[in-house]
Amino acid sequence: MNEAARLSSLIGDIYDAALDPGLWPAVLESTANFVGGGSCNLSSTDTGVSACDIHIDWNSDPYYVELMATKYHRMYPLAPLAMAFGHPGDVLSCEVLMPYEEFARSRFYVEWCRPQGLRDAVAAVLEKSATKFATVSVMRFEEHGLVDDHCRAQMALLAPHYRRAVAIGKVLEQRNFVAATLAEALDGLAAGIFMVDGRGNLLRSNAAGARMLDDRQLVQGARGKLTALDPQANIALQEALAGAGVTVTS
Repeated sequence: MNEAARLSSLIGDIYDAALDPGLWPAVLESTANFVGGGSCNLSSTDTGVSACDIHIDWNSDPYYVELMATKYHRMYPLAPLAMAFGHPGDVLSCEVLMPYEEFARSRFYVEWCRPQGLRDAVAAVLEKSATKFATVSVMRFEEHGLVDDHCRAQMALLAPHYRRAVAIGKVLEQRNFVAATLAEALDGLAAGIFMVDGRGNLLRSNAAGARMLDDRQLVQGARGKLTALDPQANIALQEALAGAGVTVTS
């Protein structure tokens, strides 16, 4: 597979993962391979409360992930610089933010990076608020060398798609939350509520409506249509549905 085909396939996979979060680890693996690195993660850093969360990861050592979350995020020298100078869509690496020699002398590098054989990392900023930023990051180990222009260019090709995918995922989460909240509110009502489509097909009922359908004393959902058992009541029901723009068929 040539480079253009690899990029196209990976972009499609990124958007697929926005709809199916279970695909993210495989997408992160492909991202690490495309950019040039040995591990990859989606993470967020909150400088206001000094916290770092690695939300999804591929191929990092769990021991060092735990150390990062519980201890070493507080001494990570690039975080405040990324917070100060990074913007959504930017591709950042150590060389962009500070001299690498200075970074290599830091306690963070000596105690957290070096034992893993971790040399450098390249990250795309996905979101940023007053105190928090989120990134997709590819880690480069001894065998990969330092981040170079090619590595940054590869990440830049993916950055806008990661940003959109993360936004899509949040929109879907919000919609699911709203739908669940609405369903819970409707189920709390004593009155039976029924939802039908434009052709009169019964789509959903709240808890009280479901009990009415089970009792089969007032209404029924025979053949997927909402009808009243009493003939006169059913005429009134069908007229009400027609008045609401529902196509009523006998």
